[in-house]
Amino acid sequence: MKTNLSYHSVFSDRAKGSLFQKMLVGSIIVALLAAFLPASSVFAAPASDSVDGDTLGQEWSNKLSMVRAENLFYAQAKLFPSDFEDSDDMARAYELLGKYGLALKQANAVILEHAGFDKTGEVINEIQASESVHELGMYLHIMRGMLTKLDEEGYKIHRAR
Repeated sequence: MKTNLSYHSVFSDRAKGSLFQKMLVGSIIVALLAAFLPASSVFAAPASDSVDGDTLGQEWSNKLSMVRAENLFYAQAKLFPSDFEDSDDMARAYELLGKYGLALKQANAVILEHAGFDKTGEVINEIQASESVHELGMYLHIMRGMLTKLDEEGYKIHRAR
């Protein structure tokens, strides 16, 4: 019994050079190339010049909870000299942890001032509130950077309980 070429697998030897096989391989290549294109700008929400109070209030609340967690971490973080063979390594770890603490102190100062927000976290001045949220985000970014450097350089941080 003789079978038609259309019943054979696209990847078999008998289908070599067929139009369908060439189209399939070409479409796979195009799909792979399209998958590597950056799509974040296509799907990102459009930037808006005005930020409403609800969004700022939510961002402020989120950043406040992040700073609370960072305060708890910093209060429990310990570096033990026995973990370091070289005193220069220990000095570097304490330097990074000190920079983390400084950024945390500045973030706490922004929260204490709460410019643009009332005591309940409601927006009273959008410009000042936006600056406060931006400033708090900057200090959180610095703290994450210091923790990343501590981790990359292999320094062990113990948590006191």
